[in-house]
Amino acid sequence: MAAKLEHVVELVEQLSDTDRLKLMDYLHIVRRTTPITREEILAEFERRKAAGAFDKRESLRGKYANSKVTISDDELAAYRHELQTAWKEDMDEIIGDD
Repeated sequence: MAAKLEHVVELVEQLSDTDRLKLMDYLHIVRRTTPITREEILAEFERRKAAGAFDKRESLRGKYANSKVTISDDELAAYRHELQTAWKEDMDEIIGDD
């Protein structure tokens, strides 16, 4: 006997939010034929965030902080940017592009 869509929908409505997300992940994996894009990942993150998937998670911000290190958020962001772009300069040197 094949399941009817209406019956499946009724069962899905009984699932917790967490189980619904797991089901959605499973269905995305089953039917996916093309690589996932960055935009899709960000959209899924925002959807889960709006659904409260991260509300009960403990923040790690400052949890492992070293009091001897003093760096502002702006300094950290500038350093991350420097690291993220440094490889481009290295590649230019290796390849010899001018």
